Amino acid sequence: FKSSKNSQESSWINYKTPSGLFTVSLPGQPEYKSEIERDNDGFAVRTNETYVVEDTNHQLYTIHFVRYLSSEGQLPHPAGTLLNNLMYEMIDKLPGSKLLGFKKTTFKGRPALQFSIADQELILD
Repeated sequence: FKSSKNSQESSWINYKTPSGLFTVSLPGQPEYKSEIERDNDGFAVRTNETYVVEDTNHQLYTIHFVRYLSSEGQLPHPAGTLLNNLMYEMIDKLPGSKLLGFKKTTFKGRPALQFSIADQELILD
């Protein structure tokens, strides 16, 4: 996710997600998609929320928020393993893409990854 201080910033909005889990400053109202992934028995195992918005300079801002679920309310694997798997899953879903780099970070005190993916036409940062 990128942000810069410029004259466009005054038009940014504070966007609260439909799930209510976080609020983020974006350069406009994002497109929103949500899906629930289920196991073979029909139990929800993961929820995915994706938010995408393009600013007036045609810079694309994307947030992909994933929650892994288990019956005990705990993460089924160590957080680092989940994050790495998710990152590589996103790369696999984008044909011709490659990982430019990543770093471990935190978001609201929880483990997170910041990474960049590129293909022939576009860089996702």
